[in-house]
Amino acid sequence: MVTNFLINKMTVRFDKGDKIFAKIRGFPYWPATVDSVLLTDNQKAKYNIIFFGTKETATINDKDACLYAEYKHIHGRPKTDIFRNKKFNQALKEAEMSETTEANYIDTRDEDLKFKESDALNMSVKNLEESLAEENLIENLENSEEKLKLAAKIGTALLEENELLKRQNFELESKLTIAEERTEELEREKETCTLKMEELLYNIGEIQNNSEK
Repeated sequence: MVTNFLINKMTVRFDKGDKIFAKIRGFPYWPATVDSVLLTDNQKAKYNIIFFGTKETATINDKDACLYAEYKHIHGRPKTDIFRNKKFNQALKEAEMSETTEANYIDTRDEDLKFKESDALNMSVKNLEESLAEENLIENLENSEEKLKLAAKIGTALLEENELLKRQNFELESKLTIAEERTEELEREKETCTLKMEELLYNIGEIQNNSEK
């Protein structure tokens, strides 16, 4: 029980079948599904994903994704420029129509995470215990189970604080991305208005010239 808890908390944020928004350079946050989970040698999770709409695939890190349901109000709004964003808007429709069942959600990393799970646990617990030992917090604990529980408790507190900071940072980055996209849209609209104004002034000049003749 403690083993599963530590592995889940310390390595993986998303499971196979989860709906997410994923960020790829040059594109807005795009709806996608986690197809499989990979655990690297340094205990970092990577995710193979399939994008809604285009059906293209990619491999991303934790920092490049967020849960669909939690960030739908930020990244799940259809784009106003229908012609330029047809694929994105179609992807949003597909994401809304898709159904993630409980079976898909629980069809977890048994097939996807056969990557030295026991080694990952031993290393995590060892690091925690060494850190605690340096502070003389487990000097009098002889029972290994008690040591493990204490390590898990302190580790959980640190992870929760870290997750909160990561969430706050992610929300700020998301708002910045939206602001940048909106700025680009306004610049394009400004260029369009400028061209129309120049065309209008040209037509007015032509009319005046013709009337003088």
